Amino acid sequence: RAILPLLPDGTLIVGGHDHLLLTHQEGRSRYVHTGSWSNVYSVADIAADGAITVTQTPVSADMAPDAELAALIEAMFAEHLTAKERAAIGQSASAMSLAETGRFVAATMAAGAKADIGFIGHTTLGTGLPQGEVSQYAFNAIVRFDGKLMVAEVTAPVLAEILARANQDGAETLQQRTGDFLYAAPTGLAPKERYTIVTNDWSATNQKSYFGREDLVFTPGPEVMLKALVIDALN
Repeated sequence: RAILPLLPDGTLIVGGHDHLLLTHQEGRSRYVHTGSWSNVYSVADIAADGAITVTQTPVSADMAPDAELAALIEAMFAEHLTAKERAAIGQSASAMSLAETGRFVAATMAAGAKADIGFIGHTTLGTGLPQGEVSQYAFNAIVRFDGKLMVAEVTAPVLAEILARANQDGAETLQQRTGDFLYAAPTGLAPKERYTIVTNDWSATNQKSYFGREDLVFTPGPEVMLKALVIDALN
């Protein structure tokens, strides 16, 4: 937001880090984020007059793979992955987008900690869950980092402020973007004055970036690691 007005009109800026898909137009300039794990092709067409058009097309998981490339990938897996890495650690009933996976992990954390709502920092996640068997190798690209569970109590107004900046895949304007953010599954919350929340230790330690505040008092939650909790949910 701060840099865009300083650049020549008609600049193309490609951002990243948050794994989101977004395009923002300011004059003739375009600011884009292109997702993660090659799930989307982004094409920028730059006209002779400097006008930029960006098209983002999801890559279908149902597409038939190129036989030669599939054989090469299988050979690389056989050479570089252990049997443990290739073994299934659980099952996913359906394929999920990255955002759906984030909300699934957040809900799993809430259930595991007996909290009202769970929050998982976007940096923990890489890509979405596939349908069917999930190998250890694939899982490590989905829940990339392990961590401890941390819990805190918040008032209803504070929870509303936190939820307003969560699930940034639904943000529609650049003004709503916060950079680092949390995924949460806030449906079905009963109205009350105070709520118990749970998050991963990285997000708790860096609460200013993720929660947008520094007044939350976190304490250790159940003695189960994040990856083990999600794997249990997949079984």
